[in-house]
Amino acid sequence: MNRPTGWFKIFVATPVKTHGAPWHNKIKQMESNLPKITYQGYRIAEGWEVVVKRPRQRLRLLDLPKRKGELAMNLLTDYLDDESRAADLHSDFAALTIGRFTSDWELSESDIDNALAQVEILRARLRIALARG
Repeated sequence: MNRPTGWFKIFVATPVKTHGAPWHNKIKQMESNLPKITYQGYRIAEGWEVVVKRPRQRLRLLDLPKRKGELAMNLLTDYLDDESRAADLHSDFAALTIGRFTSDWELSESDIDNALAQVEILRARLRIALARG
C-alpha cells in the first residue's frame, strides 16, 4: 500500500492475559525484581559521600564515617540493620568493594549480597585450609 510521506503506522496494544491475576499483582511482581536499595558513592575531598536510594523513600545521605576506613562499616550497618554483623564483615567487604573504588560508584542490593557471599566463601575456604594444617 502506498502511503504519502509523513504517514506512520499506529500500533494498537493488545491486552495481556494475566491468567486470572489482577493487573496490580503483576506490577507488584515486577517491582519485586527491582533493586530494593542502591548506594551511590561520589568522591569528595574528605573521602566519599554516599547517597542511599530505597523504593518509595526520599534519597538520603549515608552518615559520613568519623574515621578513615569506616565507610564499609556504615554502609553495612545501614544495609544489614545489624551493627555486630556489620562489624564482623566490614573489613573483608571493603577489601572486595569500596577499597577498590577510585571514582564514583554504585552498589545495588544484589552487588552487596554477592560480595557478602564471597566473603563467607573465602572465610570458609580459609577455615578448611587451616583445619588441614
